[in-house]
Amino acid sequence: MLKELQERIVEHIKRDPLFADVTVVAAVKGRIADEIEKALGSLGLLVVVEPLRGPLRHVGGRISTEPQFEVNVMENVTLNRARASFATADDLTERICWLLRGGQTPPPPIFAVGWELASDLDENFGYRVEAKTREPLELSP
Repeated sequence: MLKELQERIVEHIKRDPLFADVTVVAAVKGRIADEIEKALGSLGLLVVVEPLRGPLRHVGGRISTEPQFEVNVMENVTLNRARASFATADDLTERICWLLRGGQTPPPPIFAVGWELASDLDENFGYRVEAKTREPLELSP
């Protein structure tokens, strides 16, 4: 369930024209470090969708959860802003918040509920967007 939802989020973001030249990936253990290095080393931008946590509810022998996700926007400022035209981590973060809003038909797979500056210590710069499902999802064995 989480993997499928994660992929739907990635596809929802990738459909937007602003992300045409941006690597958008689902965090998968063992693969994500390579994706980060490759994307930041070539274009200077990367968006990573990661499942974080989900409260569990137990009712009548069934279990449900409301998964919470983190969408990380990373930018290597030196590489990215040396290109003739570029979008910044700020631009992408604002757009992701817009793409993950309510009032759309069909609704996005998750809804943005907050954002924060994640890193601004060196040439790498980034934001974190927090998002969650609107309603619980039932887990099955």
